[in-house]
Amino acid sequence: MIAAAIALTLVALLWAATSISDSYAAAQQAKAAIATAQAAQTASAGNAIAITVLSTLLIVVVAGALTAMVLSARARNAPGRRPGQRQARQFSPTKSGALPAPSDDPLERLTRLMTLRMMQEFRQEPPRPQRRIETPIEE
Repeated sequence: MIAAAIALTLVALLWAATSISDSYAAAQQAKAAIATAQAAQTASAGNAIAITVLSTLLIVVVAGALTAMVLSARARNAPGRRPGQRQARQFSPTKSGALPAPSDDPLERLTRLMTLRMMQEFRQEPPRPQRRIETPIEE
């Protein structure tokens, strides 16, 4: 009878240990599920911020393009112009490479004449080689 009581006590202890370890495993699994849910919540918040920023940027780019198109259309259809008429190009001597009109300022005229003279002399005379000054080497 004592052996039966000891065997029954051992079975009860074994069953209790199994139950305790099962409860511990279930608690750990619940903690892992909670951590996963928190990570998913953080990721979804980050995705929402990224979508908001990118959509705002897209709206700004589209608005800028539309504004540029409207301003371009208004400039083409300015008052006094017919639709389809091209804007006449204005002649600018500095853009075409022509020399500016001569000035009445004597200092400016003298500067231009001296520049012209220097350019003519440069074309006529070949450049002279420069002499090298050799320093004696002391021994």
